[in-house]
Parts: sequence; C-alpha cells; structure tokens
Amino acid sequence: MKKIIFVFAFIMLSFNAMAQRYLELSFNAGFGFTDGVDRRLTGSFGVSGGMTIESGLGLGVFFSGFQTTRKEDSRFDDEFDDCKFCFRGYYGGVYAEQIFLRKSFFYLNAGAKLGFGGVNYSNNTPENEIWDPNTNSYDVTYEKADKHFIMSLEPFGGINFELGESFTLAAGVEYRNLLFTNLHCGDYHIAGSGDLNGVVYLVKAKFRMDF
Repeated sequence: MKKIIFVFAFIMLSFNAMAQRYLELSFNAGFGFTDGVDRRLTGSFGVSGGMTIESGLGLGVFFSGFQTTRKEDSRFDDEFDDCKFCFRGYYGGVYAEQIFLRKSFFYLNAGAKLGFGGVNYSNNTPENEIWDPNTNSYDVTYEKADKHFIMSLEPFGGINFELGESFTLAAGVEYRNLLFTNLHCGDYHIAGSGDLNGVVYLVKAKFRMDF
C-alpha cells in the first residue's frame, strides 16, 4: 500500500511540475536533404498553433512548405529552353505532441504531424504575367512540369529553452515523410514516394499565453 501511495504521489508531483495550460503560436525554419532526386538541399518553413494541457499533451494545427535547390534537367531540353527545375511542396493538417523531462528552464518534446497538400516540379519560365497597378509590379506564375497530391506523416522531436514566461526558443529535428508522391513530365518519371523524404533540422520560436 505504501508503494502505491508513493508512486501516486510521484505521478502527481510530476504533473504539478508542468501544471499549466497555454495556447501557443510558433514559427520555424530549417534545412535538410532529400533522400532521392540527387539528394537536393531543401529549405523548409512552417507555422503552427495549438493548446497544451496540464499533462503536457499538446494538440494543434500546422502549415508547412519546402523548396529544393534548382538544377537543369537534361531530359527536358526539347520541352523547355534553358530552365532550372526545383521541387516545391505545401501542406497542412494537425499535430500531437508530448512534453517530458521538464526542468526549470528547458524541456523536451516529441510528437507527429499528419497533413495533406501538394507538390510540384517547377521551372523559372514565366507562364503568365499580369500587371498589378496597386503594387506597380507583375504577378507572375511559372510553368510546372507536373503537380500531385500528397499526404504527410512526420515524426518530430526537440529541446526547448524557456527564455521568459511567454517565449521559448527550440531546436529540433523531424523526418519529412510524403506519401503518394508521383510526379511525371511527359513520359519521364520525375519523383515517387520516398524521393522527397528526408531529415529536416529546425529552429523554432514559440509564443505562448496561459489560460
């Protein structure tokens, strides 16, 4: 009986150590390399917002985007003139995470994101240019060799340093895992599932408000 009381007390103290609820808005930027398609360097960005409860469980929504470096593709010399192609992706969805090992000024977190969106293989040849008199500039859209629906399932983890009551700076890593990718240009297969996957190293700024 004493052991049960001790374990219960330990659990309650652990919860009390992180006993707070807050809303959080975060912005992140990072880089990585694709597992396939010439192992291209990729820049990533994202924004998320959600709620964390007393147990350290966080739930929310996110939006992410990425773009690889541009390279010439000799397979398309006959279709496009002197173009460099890049991969782009945009997707959003929901995430869940768990906070653990909370100390006085830092804590660890781990979780996963599930999202839906699209990717494309794009060059820098303008497809359409429309003059906008309000901004005195052109709104330009660019040709795309192909675009395709994707689903993302991305595990992540990080270390978070609390620099004040409402601001946290974090460093972390996630694995970009894109499902159902299938890009083509004419008869050429460009990228399939796994080609655009890869580890992403992130820096994240978090702003929170207790409630």
